[in-house]
Amino acid sequence: EAYMAQPLYAIREGDMTFVILAPFVVLIGQAAVFFWCKDTIIEQNITTMEADDQWSSFVVERATIRNLITNFRSGFREAKQFESIHRDFNNIWADADGYWGVVLWRVASVAEVIAALFLGFGGKLVLDGKMPVGSFVTALGAISSFGGVTASIFQAIFDLMKGYASIQKISDIFNAETRRVVSSK
Repeated sequence: EAYMAQPLYAIREGDMTFVILAPFVVLIGQAAVFFWCKDTIIEQNITTMEADDQWSSFVVERATIRNLITNFRSGFREAKQFESIHRDFNNIWADADGYWGVVLWRVASVAEVIAALFLGFGGKLVLDGKMPVGSFVTALGAISSFGGVTASIFQAIFDLMKGYASIQKISDIFNAETRRVVSSK
């Protein structure tokens, strides 16, 4: 049989198709998982930003009336209210961050599941003499290493989704009804 010269591995020409397509199969599987979860990620980012706005506004408002709070001895009550608002924000943020961790795990797991399937089926092909060991090792390495690369790509996409949520929030503010009355002439 004709073998192509490759460093460290001998790959038959017919096996090259699978070696080339394996990373794309991983990418398609990971993209399916990611796009299945993207709406929840965007929604959680917006909710987190709204909670952040709430506690940040609380701090700014209380800073401007600090003298009143001190004079009327209501600092403890204000501190308890701040603690509650900030705890709510931390819980929302932790939920969003935890969900993103689960999504990244799912995305990375797709490559590992496909590598495990290939390990079983490819190993059987090697044992039956239908695939050379070099092709098997090359394909398995390609599948395994491609998972980490695409996980970093999805991290960048997640950062884009945070930006999208920010733009959506700003556009809601700019398009909100205001107290000004627009007169039609």
